[in-house]
Amino acid sequence: MYTKKTTPSVDASKHHGGFTSPKAPPAHIIDAEGQYKNGWFRQFNHTPNTTQSAAPKSRLQFWFHLHCESDTHYFSANVAQMGLVANVSLVVICKETGACTHSSKKHWLWNNQVKQTGGCALIWDPISKSCVSQDNTGQIEFCFHTDEHSFFGTAEPTIGPPFVQSTSLSSGYGSLQWWGPIRFTNAVFTHGEKSIPIQQGSLGGFDRTIGHRTRKQHWNWLSAQGMAQGENDESLPFALQLAVNHLRPEALPDPKKYNVWIDSRLFKFDTVRFIPGAQWEIVGQGAWSAEKLSLRFQPTWCRHEKSGHPAIFGGHFKQYYGQLLGSMTIQGKRYGIETSFALVEDSRLNI
Repeated sequence: MYTKKTTPSVDASKHHGGFTSPKAPPAHIIDAEGQYKNGWFRQFNHTPNTTQSAAPKSRLQFWFHLHCESDTHYFSANVAQMGLVANVSLVVICKETGACTHSSKKHWLWNNQVKQTGGCALIWDPISKSCVSQDNTGQIEFCFHTDEHSFFGTAEPTIGPPFVQSTSLSSGYGSLQWWGPIRFTNAVFTHGEKSIPIQQGSLGGFDRTIGHRTRKQHWNWLSAQGMAQGENDESLPFALQLAVNHLRPEALPDPKKYNVWIDSRLFKFDTVRFIPGAQWEIVGQGAWSAEKLSLRFQPTWCRHEKSGHPAIFGGHFKQYYGQLLGSMTIQGKRYGIETSFALVEDSRLNI
């Protein structure tokens, strides 16, 4: 179930940039003028008509990211098509020792063969044999392969409904995104002859994105899941996925990609700020003070992908992994948060 606030004295649309509550999806995500349609949708199971965008076809980019926390390890995997370059990446971190192993495979220019269909409901790389798919019920099947590692299995939705939103920029640029918390039903990570099984029911998240993206990009993204502790010893599973686009023109709507899932419901914050440092601060506020967010993120390891080809200038993709502490207030109820692992991205790309 989704939340929808009402008040006799406040216009909710002014506080949420036109995204007050999810609505029925349109049949087409690109309108007759070649622009993305802004919207927070209950679902979007159509194949998006991205070929109708007014933006250059070369600017179409897409990816599928998964991460998972088991009892002993943290796992992250993605396959991404960024136009000039595609990437398959795998990360595994041992909780007990902090040891991290990372492997990545890039394909440049004409060696880039990563494809998608159905709005990235299926994305595959024929070179590495990596593939991820998601059906209309949210079920995910995946197999990621690099030269050093493999990660394969299945996952299903949990905690609450997915976040599905289209964000429109000028000149036909924009993106359509599916985010959400997931529960892994069967998964194994392999390193050579060593296999690390993931316990059934381990929590994680996914980010499925397709769109025409601008050359310059700078964003922060947080994803975390765990147990939230209420003031009356109430304990509920929760998930957070928050994103801030630092290069958004102020004349365009703020997409409000500030989500928390708790008690089988999806809520949005009205504002969120990422304050980087040795210990990051992440703060958020609801439209009427019923929702608040006050978090501290302590990075323990960073995956840093830098540009490695003259066709890309100034590309720095950083994923930080670490502990998340703090509190959140949802509908006036305060919850304490303490997770052993969370993921924060700080990425600046000129691609």
